[in-house]
Order: sequence, then structure tokens, then C-alpha cells
Amino acid sequence: MPKVLVIDDDRSVLRLVEKALVDLEFDYYSAETADAGMALLQEQRPDMLLLDIMLPDKSGLKLAQEIRAYDAKLPVVLITVSE
Repeated sequence: MPKVLVIDDDRSVLRLVEKALVDLEFDYYSAETADAGMALLQEQRPDMLLLDIMLPDKSGLKLAQEIRAYDAKLPVVLITVSE
């Protein structure tokens, strides 16, 4: 089953994405901070990553650069909620 990691500090976004992915039979992992997300990425080796641009501990864009250095082939989709 494909694995998807979602890194987003908005719990409502995490719940919505989780429901969609579980219904599609994806394994779903989530983190609310950049540090927790990077740890999960290294532990679970997901097939795809949904990454919030605005995280509490680090810019999602900065984290995306770090992820590229760690795994250049991992598909990363940047997400955000506009207000």
C-alpha cells in the first residue's frame, strides 16, 4: 500500500487529508512540525509527501530543500491554507 506523509500544523487539514487518503487505501502518517516530519520521513520512507509552507518551527520551503538533499526522488507537494 502506498505511504503518504503529511506535515502540517493545522489539525483540521490533517483530518481532511487523512480521511481522503484512508478512503483511497493509502497508509497515512502525519506530523505537525518540521522536526517531527523529518523524523517520520526517515523512519517510514513514504512514497509521497504533502508539506505545508508555513510550519511553526521552520519554513516549509526550507524543509523542502532539506528533504531534497535527503531524498531527491521523493515527490513533494507544497500545500497551504489561505485566509
